[in-house]
Amino acid sequence: MAVINTKEDWSKRKFFKGTFAQLAERGFTVLLDGNDSYPDEVASRATGIPVAGEAHPAAGFLRVADIKANPIGPNLYMVMVLYRKPDTGGDARVTDPYSVPPIRTLSTSSVEEEIDQDFNQKAIANTAGDPYDPPVTRRVADLVYTVTRNESSLASEQKDEYINTVNETPFGPFGKGKCLLADIRSVESIEGGINFFRTTYEVHIRTRTLASNISKTWYARILNAGPRQRKQDASGNWAIKHIIDPDTGAHTTRPLPLDQDGVHIVDPKEAQLVWNEYELYPFKSWNALLLPAPT
Repeated sequence: MAVINTKEDWSKRKFFKGTFAQLAERGFTVLLDGNDSYPDEVASRATGIPVAGEAHPAAGFLRVADIKANPIGPNLYMVMVLYRKPDTGGDARVTDPYSVPPIRTLSTSSVEEEIDQDFNQKAIANTAGDPYDPPVTRRVADLVYTVTRNESSLASEQKDEYINTVNETPFGPFGKGKCLLADIRSVESIEGGINFFRTTYEVHIRTRTLASNISKTWYARILNAGPRQRKQDASGNWAIKHIIDPDTGAHTTRPLPLDQDGVHIVDPKEAQLVWNEYELYPFKSWNALLLPAPT
């Protein structure tokens, strides 16, 4: 999805508790072109939207603590940015950027996801056992946890090892395999004559699981179906053959259920349907990153 326009709505700029406030808000309208599955996430990262930890333009002691995008019209989003004073234990106008504690945020990200089972783990198929085409979808939400802190270097090669990995060990209250490190982004900054990189780690947390394995939260689960099957000839040799549609006598173009051996299930029952499961992301220990976990 492309961002067409980003504009600050000055009527949304507010301070709380006076000029030297502890909290502040800014609002931005973001117009998108409507071609992405994650519009709220795209809007919240649009050019011109402050990033986590960035200083308020009128009150430098306030830093971005939360960013939230909400739809207000067709492909139009209002992105609200919340600022707060970092808890430094004293004057927020510190000269050492490394003494600023990490800023943590928690939000949600909603997506449309294809499903093959309903809430009660019943297979979603018609009375003949065939899957629906296109598949049924549902709106699901992941928790999005971010940590923003000041670091001395980009360390891009080291961080690249952690992108798109899931936690090998528990991360706060969330067990093995529940969390995906989806993004690490850095912005070079300078304060008090010190160069540093304001770095944000974005972790997506998914607690829903596949029916077959409680740890498989970041797996793909796909109905074993297709327009071709494995078929054995009179000599006992196996070959890939097109499935013939009994109604037309021609090769079928729609996916039909296959058994574990890749043979077409002619009269499928729910218990006969087979799902293939795929591991999408590698497990990795995040201990070396020293990320503060959610509590």
